Amino acid sequence: SATADLSIGGCYLRIMFTFPIGTVLDVNLQIGRQVRTKAVVVTQDIKIGNGLKFIEMSPEDKEALRNYLDSDGHAAT
Repeated sequence: SATADLSIGGCYLRIMFTFPIGTVLDVNLQIGRQVRTKAVVVTQDIKIGNGLKFIEMSPEDKEALRNYLDSDGHAAT
């Protein structure tokens, strides 16, 4: 699976076998280091992917993600 549209608040997960809206997932992001978060599925595009909203992340992981987004030329929201 691949992530797209990564932001401080969530991401899009490109995945063939999608999850129903409302599903809570444990997510590990590789951004130079591993960042862990809980996410809830907010959109479902069958056989394409899911939109995820991050709902639980440690302050350290959130800071690492913010730094990654800032250094990668993304606008952190």
